[in-house]
Amino acid sequence: MSTNSLQLFDIPGSYKEGKLPHGPSAYVALKTWSKPELKNDEDGFIVISSECVTFDEFQYEVDRLIKELETIKKQAKRFFQKDKEKFQASVSYHKFIDSSCISWSSGFCKYFL
Repeated sequence: MSTNSLQLFDIPGSYKEGKLPHGPSAYVALKTWSKPELKNDEDGFIVISSECVTFDEFQYEVDRLIKELETIKKQAKRFFQKDKEKFQASVSYHKFIDSSCISWSSGFCKYFL
């Protein structure tokens, strides 16, 4: 059984007129974890895999995490691409409005935009 330990945490960009624009950002976030009871009384470790007692088990867990990261990378690529398209549409819209305002008085454009 495979569990997801990691996830994409994304924050879209904002390109609204009159607001301070900012681009998108993304993180790889922990979705699930555990805090094992260690035999030597050490504390503070958060783990994102099952306990492995053989190298084969460890390799399986590492491969699972790599697959999760590859999935998250694909999700992030789509996220950033969608945001890029949103930004380009916003820039194109503002260029159209700005160029159409050239023939009008600037007060009129500011009033209606």
